[in-house]
Amino acid sequence: MGDTAYDPATHYDRVTAAWSLLLGADLHYGVFDDGIVGLPDATARLTTLMMEAAQLSSETHLLDVGCGTGSPACRVASETGAHVTGITTSTTGIAAATARAQATGIADRARFEERDGMDNGLPDGSF
Repeated sequence: MGDTAYDPATHYDRVTAAWSLLLGADLHYGVFDDGIVGLPDATARLTTLMMEAAQLSSETHLLDVGCGTGSPACRVASETGAHVTGITTSTTGIAAATARAQATGIADRARFEERDGMDNGLPDGSF
């Protein structure tokens, strides 16, 4: 590999479109309750289980680290009323997530920022 340093932001900008083709809009794996369920249903199931476990409300401020293209974050904001901030190092992901929030009318509850998940600069206790 030579002296080329790995840059996460560049990597995610390059792979987001391909991963969307493979994994769907949610960009994550899911919960496969049986051998028949398809990936879109399994990823939706995982998001549903997380929302139920977290007991989210309109008073909740949630941080989605590694938000991808914002599909789960937008669903959370839409269905629970929670305020969601999604962060990723990918400008491609931020652009897609912001467009998704605007298109679904929840940009007031779901916002997306380019930040490093390990050193995000957000105030402690914000979420």
